[in-house]
Amino acid sequence: MSEKQIAGFFGASLKVRGTLTGKGDLVVEGRLDGEMRTLGSLAIAQTGVVHADVSVTTLDVNGALVGDVQATQAVRIASGGRIDGDVRAASIAIDDGAELNGGIEMDFEMPDDELIPS
Repeated sequence: MSEKQIAGFFGASLKVRGTLTGKGDLVVEGRLDGEMRTLGSLAIAQTGVVHADVSVTTLDVNGALVGDVQATQAVRIASGGRIDGDVRAASIAIDDGAELNGGIEMDFEMPDDELIPS
């Protein structure tokens, strides 16, 4: 996660259930069950477990996420991180030692046919 201001932080001892929506960046060290939508970044720490479909700007997974992901920009699964679900994003990075159990759909623009050499 960048140097942006964190709007929310769930410590390792917290368990939250429900729908979370808003703007801003969120760090999860505990557990979140339900659904999560934010116009910001979500960082799941090594101790973090998220059982939710998430819609975010960027996602950084060091812990575990069970659910489908839609990110308008980027998703990164760090070594030791795991996603069980489908991921849709413009950019997806999966580090060595990371795990993705699901499909990938990437949003990007293809070059015009006349720009591709024959």
